[in-house]
Amino acid sequence: MPLQQIISMKLLKITILLPLAITLLISGCSFTSFSGRQISPTVQDYLNLASQNQGDEQHYYQLLAAGQLLDDNNLNDAEQLLQSLNRIPLNPNNTQQKIILESRLTLQKNQPKLALKILHNVHNLKALPKPIQIAYFTTASQAHLRNNNLAYCTLAQISLNALLQDDSQLPFIWHNLQTLPTTQLNTLLNRSTSPLLRGWLELAILAKVNANHPETLVSAIQNWETTYPNHPANKLIPNTQTLSTASTIKIPNQIALLLPLHGTFAAMGQAIRDGFMTAYYQQSKDLVSTPKIKLYDTSLDEDINDIYNQALTEGADFIIGPLTKSNVKELSNHDSLPVPTITLNYLPANQNAPTNLIQYGLSPEQAANQAASKAWQLGINNILIIVPQNDWGNTIQNAFITRWQSLGGNISDTLFFSMDNNINTEITSILHIDQSQAREKELKQLLGEKLKMTLRRRQDINGIFLVATPSQARQIRPLLSYYYAGNLPVVSISTIYAGYRNTLSDRDLNNIYFNDIPLLLSQNPTIVQLRQQFEKLWPDNYRLNNRLFGLGFDSFHLSLLFNRLIALPNFAIEGATGQLYLNNNQIIRELSWAKFINGIPQI
Repeated sequence: MPLQQIISMKLLKITILLPLAITLLISGCSFTSFSGRQISPTVQDYLNLASQNQGDEQHYYQLLAAGQLLDDNNLNDAEQLLQSLNRIPLNPNNTQQKIILESRLTLQKNQPKLALKILHNVHNLKALPKPIQIAYFTTASQAHLRNNNLAYCTLAQISLNALLQDDSQLPFIWHNLQTLPTTQLNTLLNRSTSPLLRGWLELAILAKVNANHPETLVSAIQNWETTYPNHPANKLIPNTQTLSTASTIKIPNQIALLLPLHGTFAAMGQAIRDGFMTAYYQQSKDLVSTPKIKLYDTSLDEDINDIYNQALTEGADFIIGPLTKSNVKELSNHDSLPVPTITLNYLPANQNAPTNLIQYGLSPEQAANQAASKAWQLGINNILIIVPQNDWGNTIQNAFITRWQSLGGNISDTLFFSMDNNINTEITSILHIDQSQAREKELKQLLGEKLKMTLRRRQDINGIFLVATPSQARQIRPLLSYYYAGNLPVVSISTIYAGYRNTLSDRDLNNIYFNDIPLLLSQNPTIVQLRQQFEKLWPDNYRLNNRLFGLGFDSFHLSLLFNRLIALPNFAIEGATGQLYLNNNQIIRELSWAKFINGIPQI
């Protein structure tokens, strides 16, 4: 039988059977889905109700069934059920609900731009029933997020929260707003007429503008409370007594710096010391009184507890350090510490911190967590992970996976690379280029002649998470491009950037997104001046340990703003190492994002 005739007969069979399948499902006579999957009892209940009703009521239950199919991630059946309603006249509410479901279906098929386009067909939103409005803003928030538009995602979240009145979502809304640049917040404010949105935006702006000035911040918050007494964001602001404690800078009498100044970690300790003292001399002229600074060398063969107690005995009422993980862990073996202590590293995840111990450092786990969120915002859902083959690579991978899977992302594969191995071979293998090459060779042998074939990489990935040093990445990135993965978005962390411009070499890193500290990326004049000062005074050590200069710089400001940090943990402090929050005895750093363009990181 000719091929064309076979195809025609199969198409005829499909044309006959499809309406029958739809009729059976809608009538409630079938427990099996279009795709052969077992449908959930909830879907069957809705379809049974649809079969017992007519007109608008029937269509309403059919739409509920489609929504449940989407909840079950049964996309094929949801799509066919929605398509079955295309030629049926629906009432206005059902029409809007169908549009929202079509947008949601498209979003779950990982087409966020098309999902937003479909959602724009919803009209007269405020006149629609509350459940439909909730469905609209839920879908809009997710679609904007997957389109890398955090601003409009957050505005949709605000509207959704107003409908749900869910206080648990308030911290997420607030965090997202503080992440946005002040210029963007002002633009949104100028466009907004809603008192609800204006209240959120005004609070976010005043929080950013006054972040490091406790007295003006508290005054601005109090004025905002007077203007918006019933606004939901009031629940993020502490009571009057607690708020007042944040208004004054409590200057320590004596700050002890516990740092290694000799041996393996000497250069790191010196970088933190020099960053700290730079902040100290900059700030001293504006303080009513200046604290005394005493330095203790932790690289000596002494117990860290003895050094800590010596600092206390000699008058320290605030302590910065120690730096190494082993020293921080040793110091944490107490129920509480007598004075506020900001360590410069983190405890193991399963170990609780004693009272008065605040953990702060350059946590790669935090960077990996934020990289997962960024990859999700870029529309990636099936990701390839490429990390070094060592314990550190495992740590980064685990932190990324935890966040990635909580978002709903899928991990297609992981490459643990070693530069001791043939990296070219490892890349061809993980991208399945070697399989494509084998197929080409097999066909040549089978046919006995030369073939013109284009090698193909695997098609089950639409993004890459890459963790590597600059030199490693400059080898890996070109190989990804050569083996047909150059069009995939690549997300990384600060390890990929040396911290200073190397335009010629870093062209190989073009289009890679990465997060890093403002000290290295920001074009704010104050930050630029600080960066230039470090480069001028300590050129060699700054090139090696630039991020630790920022750590030292911020640790001094944290000692002055400690009251403000405790009283207003949800209000970020603007630092050289990121936006700084307090959460569960840890300083959380919200990092800046950049992308390599022509070998230069663009914020």
